[in-house]
Amino acid sequence: ELLSMKSIQKEYEKLEKNKIKLEQKVEKLKSHIEKNMIKHDQVKQYEKEVQKRARQDLEEKLEQVNLFLQ
Repeated sequence: ELLSMKSIQKEYEKLEKNKIKLEQKVEKLKSHIEKNMIKHDQVKQYEKEVQKRARQDLEEKLEQVNLFLQ
């Protein structure tokens, strides 16, 4: 019975260590996901700004063409 208790204790300790490792991995993954979401949001914002500038440039050029044709 003592051997049984020792083996149970060892198994418990092993499981606890694995649990801690898994929790650490989960935290790293959460952090990684958060960083990627921030990068994704920044890319989306940059894309919107580029599109806005492109529209403004196009509008200015069209205005210049219209003035030239008048």
